[in-house]
Amino acid sequence: KQWYQRRVRGRFITSGLWSISRHPNYFGEILLWYGLFIAAAPYFSTKWAYLTILCPTATACLICFISGIPILERKGMERWGNEPEYRAYVRETGVLVPGVTCWECVSQPTEEETPIDGQASGYDATAERAPEPHAS
Repeated sequence: KQWYQRRVRGRFITSGLWSISRHPNYFGEILLWYGLFIAAAPYFSTKWAYLTILCPTATACLICFISGIPILERKGMERWGNEPEYRAYVRETGVLVPGVTCWECVSQPTEEETPIDGQASGYDATAERAPEPHAS
């Protein structure tokens, strides 16, 4: 385990489930909660019980739009956005559902169309440069 962690430390994962989805763990979590709803639905005794669909829906919305995926996607772009391999991985791999890429990901410029200077990733390489001394 330690050997593997040293080998991949600081790298993004592209093997296993991550080869078909950038966030397979979140996809599994969403499927789990909807699956529990579907399994329990035949035993609901009132129509009000069907409102429990709001729980997996709220979980999915939180993961997809607020706390999970947006934060990790932003951190990934900040960290690896200038690497052509990562940009290709983002374009070719579905964000959540395996095999489904979003239009925004497909419509991002390729490394041939945009120079790797941080503009496509939102990363500003000039921010890390030391300020130039002023002549007095």
